[in-house]
Amino acid sequence: MHAPRLLPAVLLLLNGSVRSDEPSRVDVQVQALVRLLRVEPIVEGTVRYNFLHNPRMQSLPESVRTCAANADLSFFNDIYAGVVKETLTPAEIAAAVRYFRSHAGYIGIMLSIRQGRANLDAPELLREVDAAGEPSAEELRKIGEYVRSPLAGKFRQIDLKARGELLPSIGTPKLMAQCAPKS
Repeated sequence: MHAPRLLPAVLLLLNGSVRSDEPSRVDVQVQALVRLLRVEPIVEGTVRYNFLHNPRMQSLPESVRTCAANADLSFFNDIYAGVVKETLTPAEIAAAVRYFRSHAGYIGIMLSIRQGRANLDAPELLREVDAAGEPSAEELRKIGEYVRSPLAGKFRQIDLKARGELLPSIGTPKLMAQCAPKS
């Protein structure tokens, strides 16, 4: 007698468990934000530059430097996304996506990348930066508002944690696994 009532409950549970494997709205927004911020090409271009041009790296074997310069660094997107989720609320994530999808947000990212271009080996990204043009007075005003906002302050925390703490502790072993000479 209990089987007919139990079956719908089991089906509901199974249906709910299938849905939980799908990315949440916040996860989708975080991934969109990471793409808008150009995290992967910035990290790849910075690592490539350092391994190929930084004098401190010249003591490494050339094969290791070349491998590291071309290594798969896509894992950094997940690191950065995780720190975003730890630091920002869902509402702040949505606000950041809206801002960085705006032309002012896009130009702000491009201006930031321009400032670091001397230490960046990322030809495609630098072509995009050059093609982005110059900000209008209104865009400069919006960029200034964002820079002074609490949200921008939280992004500075994200950058410090992701790049300062997690990239070396997580990234170095991943690079070593890809590029260390095999004994």
